[in-house]
Amino acid sequence: MSEPLQFSRKSILIFAAVSVLILVGGALLKPERRAAIEKVSEQERSRLQRIVRRRSVEEIGEIIAEAAVRSSEYVVYSGLTQSSGVVYGQAGRVVAASPGKPIEGPDTLFAGDAKLSGNLIFARPDLPFVVFSLSSPRPKPPRILSSGALQLGQWLVAVWRVSGGSLAFAPGLLGGNSSAACGKTSLRAVNFGSALPNSAAGGGVFDLDGELVALLVPCEDSLVAAVPESVASYLVSIPATPSTEDLLANRFGIAIEAKDKNLVVSTVWPGYPAAQAGLLAGDVLPGETNLSAKEPEVLRISRGGRLVRIPWPYQPPPGAPGEEVKK
Repeated sequence: MSEPLQFSRKSILIFAAVSVLILVGGALLKPERRAAIEKVSEQERSRLQRIVRRRSVEEIGEIIAEAAVRSSEYVVYSGLTQSSGVVYGQAGRVVAASPGKPIEGPDTLFAGDAKLSGNLIFARPDLPFVVFSLSSPRPKPPRILSSGALQLGQWLVAVWRVSGGSLAFAPGLLGGNSSAACGKTSLRAVNFGSALPNSAAGGGVFDLDGELVALLVPCEDSLVAAVPESVASYLVSIPATPSTEDLLANRFGIAIEAKDKNLVVSTVWPGYPAAQAGLLAGDVLPGETNLSAKEPEVLRISRGGRLVRIPWPYQPPPGAPGEEVKK
């Protein structure tokens, strides 16, 4: 069995002295390393921070662009309204921005290089949007994202098309919910967080997964990002072909009500043929009056107890062939 090691007093003192020298040397060397790190200038530090931020912005820009391309399959351009439209619902419809003037008839909708055939089925001067019905083949509609599923500060992308069908887009951050009054129409909306040009009217707001968040509709002198739920209530009861009420509103800018075997003008919208002809709200017409007659006529109107005669112009649909004028 080996004997335990023994140390003399002298060897212990030598060992302790060496240990102290090692600790002191390490302490002296440590500040030199700190000084080497602190030699980076403020200018260089600022430059490195800008590089990091620029790379982050470039990455976000790439993500936004990819989301815009992904969402573009749901966005078309209408030559009739001269605005964009968004494919909406399983019934093969497109919701586009209202041009604020009478429109009627079929339309060719552009989606990049693709062309779709659409027919106007709903348009009223009191609403900021119109609706087309698409012929086959119908593009797949986007999935609609409920406003309750959104998060404040979430990245969004507005997508629209310009004349010819070229794609345009802009990024934005969700700034919360709001409400907008477009004339007599009340819409729930989201705050997109970025100003958009008027050319974006009719486009859509999507999240980065390509789900529809809002429809861009014109309201007064600005655009409103209306949530699909607030627009859907107007789309539920749209017939396959326009009703007489809708045709009178869109073609002539007039709304009438039947009362005591007469027709009472309830609304006249400025800028439309009814207003240009001189019709006023409250005018009373005989019940047999045919306001959609194709031949010009003179309307016999009761206004405040007086009989007023107004020439009633017929406005042919845009693009309709003109009649031959007899010499």
